[in-house]
Amino acid sequence: MRKQEIDIQAMRVAKPCSAAWEAMTGDERSRMCSQCSTRVYNIEGMTAPEVQNLVLDYEGRLCIRLHRRADGTVITKDCPKGLQQVRKRVFGIAAAAFAAVLGLFSISFGQKGHPDPTRLIPGATVERIYPTDEDKNTSIRGTAVDMHGAVMPGIKVSIFRADSKKKKPEKKVISDMRGVFIVPTLPDGEYRLEAGMTGFRTIKVKNLSIVANSILNIDLRFEVAGDVVTVGIFLPNDNSIDPTSSSVDTTITREMIERLPH
Repeated sequence: MRKQEIDIQAMRVAKPCSAAWEAMTGDERSRMCSQCSTRVYNIEGMTAPEVQNLVLDYEGRLCIRLHRRADGTVITKDCPKGLQQVRKRVFGIAAAAFAAVLGLFSISFGQKGHPDPTRLIPGATVERIYPTDEDKNTSIRGTAVDMHGAVMPGIKVSIFRADSKKKKPEKKVISDMRGVFIVPTLPDGEYRLEAGMTGFRTIKVKNLSIVANSILNIDLRFEVAGDVVTVGIFLPNDNSIDPTSSSVDTTITREMIERLPH
């Protein structure tokens, strides 16, 4: 019996591929991509045990087709139909409630004055902390997770001047394999943050006051924007290679070399 187990609900595509599933040849379980001559496995067309076996036994680069519902659920072949219908109804109610909250949220930001920087904001928690020697060159740091609490690598975080109409951000960083993002030192002043990833709702945080000798810790919780189907390379939670980094600082082991496709 395997001790290791894959959290199917935390599965994610590292980098979406432009190849269309409908253009590939094969069946509903797997198809061949003509662009890169790679077999793509459809998680929606497999049972949960089959997905477990595929991920744990597969060697080399694994390409998948992943269908994530608006409520964050990853669909597998054995997902109960009745449960799917319940989720549809629940999502309809939740969407209406969310729209109402969002309306109130927009009104609150339209008012004058600055909000308490430690208060809870939909999609984000902001807290002012004081840096250690390790963080002395940091103005903003935080962690990005999804609605299941799984860390989210590859989240694009952009920092803008609050009063600037420029489309180019002052700073732009990407969350690492732990979902952590770090924004280097910024001049004192008022800023706003935008963070997002394809398939998830963009999070916007306004009225961020950068003050010397302090750090804003911003934890982001992302909701799925709607039913999303993506095709691309599977990103394991324990992957030691960061696909979002332009530098190479990974220790390459013999096992990793042997698992490369020939």
